[in-house]
Parts: sequence; structure tokens; C-alpha cells
Amino acid sequence: MKKSIAYGVVAGVIAAASLIVATPAHAAPATGTASSMTVAPGGTFTATARNGNQVLSGENWCDGAGLNPTGLSMLVELRSTDGGPNGQIPADTSAGALGNFSWTGDAGISTSVEVTIPADTPVGTYTLKYFCFEIGVGMWGSGASVPGEFTIAAAPAPAPADQLPDTGQDSGTVLFGAVGAIALVALGAAVIVVRRRAS
Repeated sequence: MKKSIAYGVVAGVIAAASLIVATPAHAAPATGTASSMTVAPGGTFTATARNGNQVLSGENWCDGAGLNPTGLSMLVELRSTDGGPNGQIPADTSAGALGNFSWTGDAGISTSVEVTIPADTPVGTYTLKYFCFEIGVGMWGSGASVPGEFTIAAAPAPAPADQLPDTGQDSGTVLFGAVGAIALVALGAAVIVVRRRAS
């Protein structure tokens, strides 16, 4: 009886261990990053989409494009978080989206493109999501979301061209010094005149 119980315990431990080994690691979805999370209208940033950590459907941002993995481009979706309008870059995809790349479904593979924010994009906060695009087909896969808020902020206004640089010296002090110099010159001239009359 004791041997049977011992054998049963050992078999149970082995079975549990085999289940642990067979269970796959936690799946990580595709992710996106931006080289800068604050950009002015007309400014640029680098958008990067990265596959998940396993080659499974829904974890690769460009899933399905393996049928034709070349001639792909990236579509950037902007969704307002403060009540403003949504948009996409580029607005017209008849000639494709951004970049021109080949894609592979291997885990962890990254794809990067340069993105220019249109000059007429309203300032505000947005969420970013990158999609894999193919002309004549549309979007592949579930895309790659960028964590956090992306801010489009107006660029600081340049200083007026006629504004004098700040030298750290008060203008009143300069004026007083100039008046004092003129007064000294006048006093010197008066002294000379008095001496000539005296002589």
C-alpha cells in the first residue's frame, strides 16, 4: 500500500512538471514606440512597430502580410483624447503610406519609419497606433499601439527680429552714463573758457 501511494505521488509530480513545461510563456502583444511623444505641427518623429514575443496570430502587428511581405508601408492613426478630430498619416493612401519595407513574422522584429506631422494638425493630445498597409489591399494585422499620450504642441514663437539682445546691463544705467559723459565734456570746455578770460 505504501509503495502504491509513493508511486502515485511521483507520477503526480511528473505530470505537473510536464504541464508546466508544455505551458507557453505569457504572450506579449505587438507594441509601438515614438522617438518623441511631443511634436509640433510640421515636426517629425520616428515611429517603430515591434512584433510580439511569440509567432501567434494577433501578436504581430502586420499579421497576414506574409502572403506578400514586400512593398509594405506604415499607416499612423491619431485618435484625439481631448475631444478634437481624429486623423491618419498620410491622409491619402492612394500611393501607399509611410516608408517601403518588407516584413517578417518573427518574434520581436521591429520596423521603423519617419513620420511628419501635417502642419494643419490641431494641437492637442492623441493616442498613436501603427498599421501595416498595402496598396490595393488595405491594412494587415491588428496594428501596434503606443502606450501613453502623444502631444501635438505649437512650437514656441521666435523672438522679434528688432529686439535687442539682453546684455545684462540696465538701459537706465547706460543713459545716465551717457548724460554724465556729456556733462563732463561741457564742464571741461567751460573751465578752458574761464582760464582764457583770466589770462
